[in-house]
Amino acid sequence: MPRKSDNSLERAEGFRNHLKAKGTPEQKRAAKHVLTVISIIETTDGDVHIGTDLDDSPFDDEEELGEKYGDTESSPAKILALAYANWKSSKTDATVNVYNAADQRLVSGIDL
Repeated sequence: MPRKSDNSLERAEGFRNHLKAKGTPEQKRAAKHVLTVISIIETTDGDVHIGTDLDDSPFDDEEELGEKYGDTESSPAKILALAYANWKSSKTDATVNVYNAADQRLVSGIDL
């Protein structure tokens, strides 16, 4: 995960507040896991990196995720990535990436 910036906590709070106000029930539940949002989208059209307190592993297979969440599309990491991509947009091919508490990438490449 990229280094946290001074405003990554403010961005995380803004994202959590957006989900609390306009999110689905699943998004509202997932919002509590967001710790930081590192984004250079406004300046250089780069990727967005969401840091969470999730304990999921990038090595969990579809069967493990299915047992834990019902299906892989219902994991909090995937829900957060898709919610951010629906909230923000980019003029380039920027993507959203979500990381677990150990800074391991759980979801990557969700287009903005």
